[in-house]
Amino acid sequence: MSNYFPTNIYYMNTIQCNQKCTKCSHWKYLDKAPRLSTDKIVSALKSITSAKELCIVGGEPLLFKNEIYEILQGISSTSIRTVIITNGTPMDKDFIHTVSQYNIHIVVSIDTMDREFWKFVRGTNSYDKVLQNFEYATTKLTPAEISIQSVLSKETEPHIESVRQYAQRKNVYHSVQ
Repeated sequence: MSNYFPTNIYYMNTIQCNQKCTKCSHWKYLDKAPRLSTDKIVSALKSITSAKELCIVGGEPLLFKNEIYEILQGISSTSIRTVIITNGTPMDKDFIHTVSQYNIHIVVSIDTMDREFWKFVRGTNSYDKVLQNFEYATTKLTPAEISIQSVLSKETEPHIESVRQYAQRKNVYHSVQ
């Protein structure tokens, strides 16, 4: 095991989600296991001296913002960058203000710029909220700290180009998975 030096750590802090996306079933489930102590997470991360990046995913990881804040504070003395992948609905001004003090990168999932198709893809009417949160975030974070990710599917394929153009106008990186 002495030759094992992990650099990227993925942490799924919840399976729960506040959207009902057609491409995902996480929203149908609730976490069954007890919450993992953030002290344990921080201790584990600090013990992995080769770690360069922590990626927090879910469900919707921002459903547990306080845990994310505790982790960020706990590893702030390290050089570990934290990537948080979110659907953008809970990414409010307070969240952006708090996390902007740390070594972070926020990836916001946006699959369409069409308000009506958004309702189909997300299963909720969250278009305005996500775009408002994203717009604010781009005024407080650098392009190295925020990006957009789209999920390519048969249904979203015709919409990806408009998302790419939006990302370009906002001067943020756009990836497609």
